[in-house]
Amino acid sequence: RDLHSFPTRRSSDLRLRLISQIVHYFETGEKLPNATISENINYLIEFADMLIEEKGEYKAMMLLRGIAPKFLDSYPNTKKARISLAQSLTTRESLMRILGEIDK
Repeated sequence: RDLHSFPTRRSSDLRLRLISQIVHYFETGEKLPNATISENINYLIEFADMLIEEKGEYKAMMLLRGIAPKFLDSYPNTKKARISLAQSLTTRESLMRILGEIDK
């Protein structure tokens, strides 16, 4: 099953936010603010849960090592967390521990 076809409210909420930002920009030329760090952390946890459901925990964490740091790219003081996500992510528990160390 494709990740984009998950029939869940939370995955559609993620897509709706992005789509509404794009539509608003093309209609008005105004760029809407990006998600806050707390929102992005919540999106990352939701995405991780979907990957775990789809791929199993081990494969999901290996995939997230490359993807998860991107959720924190534009936020200050997240370098340590991004490195930990890329190098030390092995379980959902480790994901939550790393994300819990971030100042929101």
